[in-house]
Amino acid sequence: AAPLRAWLDTQPDDLVVRSRLANHYLTAGDMGAAASEYERLVEAAPENATLLNNLAWIYSQQDDPRARAVAERAFGLAPDHPMVADTFGWILHQAGESERALELIARAAATAPGVAEIRYHHAVLLAETGDVEGARREARAVLADTAAAPYHGEAQKLLERLERNGE
Repeated sequence: AAPLRAWLDTQPDDLVVRSRLANHYLTAGDMGAAASEYERLVEAAPENATLLNNLAWIYSQQDDPRARAVAERAFGLAPDHPMVADTFGWILHQAGESERALELIARAAATAPGVAEIRYHHAVLLAETGDVEGARREARAVLADTAAAPYHGEAQKLLERLERNGE
């Protein structure tokens, strides 16, 4: 990050470098620094749905109340983008709006069936809204996908919970 920050000290309007720095912070789990950089990026490119989506996700990880409004703004700009729909849907789910969230995430899962995060979210929402068999199917799909390793633990817990509860 140091060389990127040094460059931005002299070239603060270089959005490509700022985006790389923001992504570095995001990947490293430094949500505060990532949020700061994404805020600057969104200020420079307020109609960029991807930047808004990333900022919304970061805010949701920080329990920042701005998450929903930013996610909704991104969704308004790119309603057919599966990651944008997933982020907005998951934020709605966290706010207790599972039915609306399911609609968005189901559509995202159909559009991007190879994205484990979306499929895991879909499984959770199916379980919460009563479609246990659908939830099992999605959780098993996540477990069968070797590239979905980061979601295996959560999908396994969901599947075990469904089995344990006789669902």
